[in-house]
Amino acid sequence: MANREGRIRWGVVGLGNVTVNRFVPALVQSARSTLVACVTRSPESQRGFVEKFALGHAHSDYAELMRDPDIDAVYIGTPNSLHFAQARDALAAGKHVLCEKPLALEAVHGEELVQLARSADRVLKVAYQFRFERLFERVREHIAAGTLGDLRAVTLSGCSPVVRTAAWRQDPEEGGILSDLAVHFLDLVPWLTGLEFTDVCARANPPDMAAASVQTISILGTLGRQCHAAIRASRELPAGQQALIVEGTRGSVACPAWRGVPQLELTLQDGAGRTVETFAPTPLFEREIAAFEDELSGEHTALASAADGVRTIVLADAIRRSVQSGHVVAVGAHAAHPAAAAEAGAR
Repeated sequence: MANREGRIRWGVVGLGNVTVNRFVPALVQSARSTLVACVTRSPESQRGFVEKFALGHAHSDYAELMRDPDIDAVYIGTPNSLHFAQARDALAAGKHVLCEKPLALEAVHGEELVQLARSADRVLKVAYQFRFERLFERVREHIAAGTLGDLRAVTLSGCSPVVRTAAWRQDPEEGGILSDLAVHFLDLVPWLTGLEFTDVCARANPPDMAAASVQTISILGTLGRQCHAAIRASRELPAGQQALIVEGTRGSVACPAWRGVPQLELTLQDGAGRTVETFAPTPLFEREIAAFEDELSGEHTALASAADGVRTIVLADAIRRSVQSGHVVAVGAHAAHPAAAAEAGAR
């Protein structure tokens, strides 16, 4: 499906900061896509959005947008608890879907979406944009080439802005920083290393995730058999570090700041010595949209699949159980990719 100029016709659901200031500005620059409609719960936000992007069509509710025959693909940028129902309805209406992370809050719902996408022959992808950062692509290349040898340790830390105006982010049911930023890392680390988590142990602040929205989470896990992963995500550290280190039996790579700086540096240390590569920050949303457009043309890209989305839901659930119990929680082989087989026949 596309309009007569061959462009993918998009509808956006939810007009929060990421949608308005990151995704849509990138979308309107694409020669292969066009924005045709939007919907949000706030009439004031919707009026401002329509005016800002000279949009001709705004829907009164998201169900109406899903039924719109002039829409080919839907971008879902709403609070986490709404993702499952809205993605389900979009797929049922025959739309392709790019859903912000997490795909759902429960693995069973994620698996249902995988099945729906397969039966409807629709593309369903999860917006884990950090996969498109060129620095991370370079790290992945070093690992795949065996430059670092057998991996033994991965350290990844990151922070979101301390000030968050959206009230839903303070609702513990929405997942706090675990579902806000840490899930990006739970997707990114297996993608970088090619290794799956086998167990996790985590601590959070506040410590009772059921009672309050978690602001800082620290995760220690095992990747495969012999590699350790240490992940920290926070939104209460105004001077927090955004760092990556990957260490192996032959070498290591390190980036002291991968976000919020004008230039990224990656240092490789191996038997040949020390080399430093520099990168300009990548236009993540532009690359994400281009990848989705490629997926609709039948190409396989780095976009996270729905099965990848389910994997992070399973990992996040194990982390919650570890925080609440204080114990190490095993992640079984089936749980690492519970929906992979179901998605094998999907586009």
